[in-house]
Amino acid sequence: MENLQNYYVIGGALNTLGQLIIVIASIILLIKQRNIPVFLILLGSTLSILFSVGSVFWNMVSAQDGPESLARNAGIVNIVSQLPYLLFAIGLLLYIIMFVKKQIKKE
Repeated sequence: MENLQNYYVIGGALNTLGQLIIVIASIILLIKQRNIPVFLILLGSTLSILFSVGSVFWNMVSAQDGPESLARNAGIVNIVSQLPYLLFAIGLLLYIIMFVKKQIKKE
């Protein structure tokens, strides 16, 4: 049988690489334009990495208390880990609205 763990390691590495690219792009955007939507984009992308790393450690610790604890904590992590993506999405939506308003004023 194949070593299935490699698929998870590669998937995790690609996910982390994508998140890092988004953080770098957010930092560049914040340097160019300092406003609330861009700050929310950077905050959301940064927190998504922190929450991903934190969830791995939290699940490892909770697994030591048994399967019920692991299931409960995995559910909590699933809910909380969506917050950075909401921040990112709100920031992106506000940025797009701001960009469109600027384009309308130019016309």
